[in-house]
Amino acid sequence: HGFDRQQLHDVLAQARRLDSVLRLMDRQAPTPSTQGPTGPNGSWLRYRNKFITPDNVQNGVVFWNQYQDALQRAWQVYGVPPEIIVGIIGVETRWGRVMGKTRIIDALATLAFNYPRRADYFAGELETFLLMSRTEGDDPLELRGSFAGAVGYGQFMPS
Repeated sequence: HGFDRQQLHDVLAQARRLDSVLRLMDRQAPTPSTQGPTGPNGSWLRYRNKFITPDNVQNGVVFWNQYQDALQRAWQVYGVPPEIIVGIIGVETRWGRVMGKTRIIDALATLAFNYPRRADYFAGELETFLLMSRTEGDDPLELRGSFAGAVGYGQFMPS
């Protein structure tokens, strides 16, 4: 991708293996089940009461009002309605208040090089993250997000 080999080496040499990330990923890993689901997979049932609260609804309205021009532009340009964007940002980061504290380079390098079950996927995300950082003019050693390498208000993976 036209990276300077020494610069790339210097960045990756500063990435740190995070055993906490490996433990958290193992907790997320699917486990074999002897019985399939008997109804909805439970995600909505488990999370509804956590997210649909008077305070969260009010915070979502405040966020929507504050960013209504940007939300309208996003709808016009990308076709994603504001309620979808506000909902994702609310669930993932509580409207930008909880963005993650893990250095993305550490999370993705840890998972790419030390998590065999999904190493190929995370190696691709690390590659995309480095490309994204270069394109956006961001220092890849400074960006922070989730333990799995998700970034930004929506906590999306780099790809």
